[in-house]
Amino acid sequence: MQGAFEKLAKGTMLYEAREKEMEPVRKKELEKRQTIELEQNLMNIIDESKGKPKVEDYDEFVKQKEARAWEQSDELDQKKKVLDKVKKEEQWVEDDVWREQRLEHRKQIQARGQQPTAKQMWQATQVDRWCQQRLRDMLVPAMVEAEEELSPEMASIVLEGDDMEKGPFVLRALITDVLKLQGDASVVRLNLQKPPLHFFDYFVKMDWEVHVAQRGDKSYRTADELIKAAADTDDAKAPPSVAKNRVIGGTFKIREFSSEEVPADGKWPLLVKVKRRYSGPSEGSDDLLRLAKMAELLRDRLLEEAQRILCRWVEEYRDYWDTGVDLTEK
Repeated sequence: MQGAFEKLAKGTMLYEAREKEMEPVRKKELEKRQTIELEQNLMNIIDESKGKPKVEDYDEFVKQKEARAWEQSDELDQKKKVLDKVKKEEQWVEDDVWREQRLEHRKQIQARGQQPTAKQMWQATQVDRWCQQRLRDMLVPAMVEAEEELSPEMASIVLEGDDMEKGPFVLRALITDVLKLQGDASVVRLNLQKPPLHFFDYFVKMDWEVHVAQRGDKSYRTADELIKAAADTDDAKAPPSVAKNRVIGGTFKIREFSSEEVPADGKWPLLVKVKRRYSGPSEGSDDLLRLAKMAELLRDRLLEEAQRILCRWVEEYRDYWDTGVDLTEK
């Protein structure tokens, strides 16, 4: 035992090699901390000039720094959504022009009647563009509104600025966007004397919001209106929602909106997710929790409205293309 201790005393100190390996790491960590401390000092100077309290504790500053990073990430995501909305609305304008041309084309074909053609065993007409455009028109911005008005105290939980002076206020839920509409649709005619088969199969994902609105006021804001709202702010931040004064927001989604899966009761199985909630001075208060529960009930009514719209779309699709005239686009 004594020999072992003598060997250790004469040899290299235990973990000494490991300690040397860690020296560059520790040096790098020290430089990182010094950089953050410098940033903390600069931020404190800026905050003091704005009349805000300083953050003296290092750990608290790091926590606030991480929160700001997440906020900036959310801000970038929101700006991307607005830019995506610009592109979508440009496509919608093109679709509207196409629709008018398509209607004129349909009238011309119906006016001249069915022309004799070589017999075909069957015929399929691609109608995907018509189906997608019509579905988008019906869904955005579908909305439902609460019958009862909100008290000024309840409405003030999420209202900001000049909105406080308006009224009366109600809760309103609306579909703000069709985020995804992927799939296909076609009308298959096996015999001109028999009704056609109306095939469709889509994955549909909608964005929805419930917000506090002035009764009779407009809720839906286009991409241009959102950009203008951002330009009117000091920091040019994109509005956090399509509708002002959002309480909650999320998505409705159905993976198999299909002619092969039409529900007997008309209630298409839409998956509901809440992805965004109000964040602000009233966050966590009992009044906000009550308002959020009221918003969720109204959201459920919007869900039912979306299901009814999908049913109406199916009926309109069948009626519009239920004809013995060959309407294939030339």
